[in-house]
Amino acid sequence: MKCPVCETQYNDSDPKCKICQFSELGKIFPTEEDAKYFYDVVIIPYREQWMGKCLSEKKLHEEKQKHNSREQHTQKLIDLIKKREENEQAVVSPTIAKSTVLTKKILTKKEAEKLPIYNGHVDIPHGYTEIGEFAFHEWDNRKVTSITIPSSVNTIGLSAFLETSLTSIRIPNSVTSIGVNAFYKCASLTNVTIAEGVTSIEMRAFCECASLTNITIPDSVKNIEVDAFKDCKSLTNITIPDTITFIDSSAFSGCRNLCGSPKLLTKDEAKKLPIIDGHVDIPYGVKIIVSSAFQEEKDIISITIPDSVITIGEKAFMHCKSLVDVVIPNSVTSIGTYAFASCDTLTNITISEKVKSISDNTFWCCKSLTSVIMPDGVTKIGSSAFMWCKQLKHITIPDSVIEIGQWAFTGCEELYSSKLVLTGGEANKLLIRNGHIDIPHGYRIISGFDDCNNWGNTDRKDITSITIPEGVKWICEYAFKYCPSLTDIKIPNSVTHIGRTFENLKLLTSIRIPKSVTIVALLLLVITIACGIISPKTT
Repeated sequence: MKCPVCETQYNDSDPKCKICQFSELGKIFPTEEDAKYFYDVVIIPYREQWMGKCLSEKKLHEEKQKHNSREQHTQKLIDLIKKREENEQAVVSPTIAKSTVLTKKILTKKEAEKLPIYNGHVDIPHGYTEIGEFAFHEWDNRKVTSITIPSSVNTIGLSAFLETSLTSIRIPNSVTSIGVNAFYKCASLTNVTIAEGVTSIEMRAFCECASLTNITIPDSVKNIEVDAFKDCKSLTNITIPDTITFIDSSAFSGCRNLCGSPKLLTKDEAKKLPIIDGHVDIPYGVKIIVSSAFQEEKDIISITIPDSVITIGEKAFMHCKSLVDVVIPNSVTSIGTYAFASCDTLTNITISEKVKSISDNTFWCCKSLTSVIMPDGVTKIGSSAFMWCKQLKHITIPDSVIEIGQWAFTGCEELYSSKLVLTGGEANKLLIRNGHIDIPHGYRIISGFDDCNNWGNTDRKDITSITIPEGVKWICEYAFKYCPSLTDIKIPNSVTHIGRTFENLKLLTSIRIPKSVTIVALLLLVITIACGIISPKTT
C-alpha cells in the first residue's frame, strides 16, 4: 500500500507506514476515493508541515531535493491552493461529511499555531466554519501580515485577530458575523474588504485600528455595535448602506478625521449648515450625527432631525446653551452619552419609539428640562441620565424599563415633590428610629440613600434596617451601597425590578425578595455568596 503522506510503499499488514508513521487513511475513510480526496485537498497543502514532523531525515532530504528553491515550492503550493479552491465548488462525498476529521468546525488557537506561514501569509484550510476565540492573538512575533479566510467560514469569533500585525484582510461573503474585538488594536491594518453576507459588526470589532483609512460597509450589514470603529484615527472615508438599521452612538467615536460621506454629519460638515433665525435643518439622507457634531454651538435654538437619522453620537449637542426644543424622530435607535448634556434652555424632549436605552449622562444638567416622554420599549435608564435636571416635573417611565442606573434622577428636585423618585437629599431627611427607616408611601422608584450634596460618597452608618412600602416598582443600582450597617431589608410585592442594589452590605443577614421580582442582577447572588449572606428568600 502507498502511504498518502510520503508515498512510500509498505505492506498491507503493517498498521502504519514505517517511514513517517502515518496511519493509513483507509482506516478512517470507507473508500479509497474518499481518502484520495482528503489527501488532495488537505494533506498536500500542508505537506511541508507533515514532513517537518514525520519524515525521517533521509526522506526529508530526498523530498527537499525535488525543489530547487523555496520560491518554486511556494509557487507549487499556491497552485495546489488554487486547485483546492476549485474543488470547493465540487460536491463532497457524503462519506467525507461523516468523517471525524472534516466535521471539525472551530479553528482554535492551538490549531492556528500549527498553520504554515509563507512570506507573511497564512491560508486557513477549507472546512472550518468558525475562527475561534483568540485564534491568532499574539502572532506579532511571527510577522503574519495577511490571511486568507476560506468560504466555509461563517463566523469570526471573539478577539480572533486581536493585536496581530495584519496589514490587509478580505472577509468572504460566507461570513455573517464579525465578533467582539475581532480585529481590536490591529495597528498596522490599512485595508479591509467586507464582502456581502456580513450582517453584524460587533462591539470593538475594528476598535483602535489606527492605520485604517477607508472601509465600505456592504448592504447586508444591519447592525454596527458599540465602539466598532472607535479611535480609528486615520479613518477618513466610510461607505454606509441605506439598508442599515442600527449604528451605536459610539461606533465611530474618536474618528476625528472622518469626512466626505453624505450619510455622516461630522463637526466640520455641521458648521457649514445655515442657521436661519436660530433654526438648523439637518439634510435628509444623514444616517449618523457624529460625536460632538454640534457641541458648544450657542446660536442654535431649534433643530430639525430628519427621519433618515438612526444614530445621535456622543456629545452631539452638548453645551448647546440656546437649544430649546428637540423632537427625536422614530428612525433613531441610539442616543450617545452626554448627547444633550448641559443644554441649559432645553425644556422638552420627545424620544424615538425605537430607542431601547437612555445612555449614561444623556440629559445631565439640563436645568430647564420640565418634561420627558419616554416610549414603551425602553429597557434601561443609564447612570446620571437626568442628574441635576432641577425643573423636571413630568416623566413617563414605561413598564418595559428593567434597569435604572445610579444617580439617574439625583438633583431632580421637582420629582421629589411628586414622590415619583426617592433619592439623595430626600432620603437623608427621613426619620430614623433605632436605626430603622420606614419609607413613606407614594414613591415608585428608590434611587438611593447616598448624600447627593457630597456626590454620593458619604456612608450612612446609622441605618440598620429599611422597610420599602407597597407601590415601589424599581430599586435602582447601588441604592443602598452607602448603607454599610444594613442588616435587614423588607421588599414589597409591588417591586418588579432590582438593580445591583446590595453592594457593600457585608452585615446584611436577611433579604426577602417577593415573587413579583422578575429581574435581579447577577451581582446580587455573587455578593450574597462572597459575603456569607443568607440566601435570598421569596415570599
